[in-house]
Amino acid sequence: MLVKVSDFRPIACCNTLYKCISKIIVNRIRNSLGDIVSKNQSAFIPGRSIVDNILLAQELMVGYKNKRGVPKCTIKIDIQKAYDTVDWNFLSRILQGFGFHTIMIQWIMACVSTPWFMLNFNGEDHGYFEGKRGLRQGDPLSPYLFTIVMEVFNIILLKKIEAGQNFKFHSKCMSLKITHLCFADDLLVFSYGNWNSARVIRDALDEFKKVSGLKVSMEKSQIFFSCVKPNMRRIILGILPFDIGRFPFKYLGIPMCVTKLFDRDCKQLIEKIKMRIFNWKSKALSFAGRLQLINSVLTSIHVYWASIFKIPIATIKEIEKLCRSFLWANGEVVKGKAKVKWNDILGEIQLHWKQEFLGYFAEEEYELDLEEVP
Repeated sequence: MLVKVSDFRPIACCNTLYKCISKIIVNRIRNSLGDIVSKNQSAFIPGRSIVDNILLAQELMVGYKNKRGVPKCTIKIDIQKAYDTVDWNFLSRILQGFGFHTIMIQWIMACVSTPWFMLNFNGEDHGYFEGKRGLRQGDPLSPYLFTIVMEVFNIILLKKIEAGQNFKFHSKCMSLKITHLCFADDLLVFSYGNWNSARVIRDALDEFKKVSGLKVSMEKSQIFFSCVKPNMRRIILGILPFDIGRFPFKYLGIPMCVTKLFDRDCKQLIEKIKMRIFNWKSKALSFAGRLQLINSVLTSIHVYWASIFKIPIATIKEIEKLCRSFLWANGEVVKGKAKVKWNDILGEIQLHWKQEFLGYFAEEEYELDLEEVP
């Protein structure tokens, strides 16, 4: 139910000509972003991968449920209406500050500031009117500009740390000076578990909000503690009034666990595959069509997870079970429907599946089944 203006989501309509122009500008600036944007941002930077952020975050989460150790905390920050609230004047200033050519800035700002908006109430259109802030979703240029905007937060935070405000680094982060990880608007901040560090983070977020227009969503942001005493937790929560999070939490589509990945942590992966099959059941798909969907879609959904975790054997077998039931019984889990051996169905695809994702990423004892693959 829509009760506030903020509940509405703007829909960007970019024509083909505009997208071509925007893509040309992207191709001109993307190779230079690696020199501008710090390494703790991996979004849309050539040579950087989303997996880097996930693996580093996962490594820092290890031991968070220990009762003894160094006090530490991780803050998962959600930016409210991130793309829609970027201030245009701020964007123009930081492009100048990062050394973009005047003509390039004019081109970029022309792309950003030319949209007109229309409101739809009860099925009727009202408008048009000009906007004053925001980046359009679906614009090829927007993700790169937002990456530059988020780099300002990194600069503000580092300046406050260097100013000697008693900020202490998170465990294992001191040598590399890691304070946060950022992928577009997904932000994880790491610090020692004391009130001085929390105050520095709060001041940096407040200053970033003042200059950029980006505001932290208090309802969706979470803070995770490890070995922090109850009285210190209350002080930190008074400075950063976020909800206390629980493990595992979702970061970039992957569950962040403090231990190895168990079957219960993979439920969302199984549910995603089930949902795909459920949506396909209503379509009149031939046997060949279902086989093609298995080879091209279902067996690739897990690849993102498997590139990061060792997927449990039970989860792998459940995925295979769902694929078989979809192929032979259109999603109905019944026995006796299979007319051909499963290994013969997928052939080389099955060999690749077993070797790459079960043999390398799954648990070692499952490798014994590789010899049975033709």
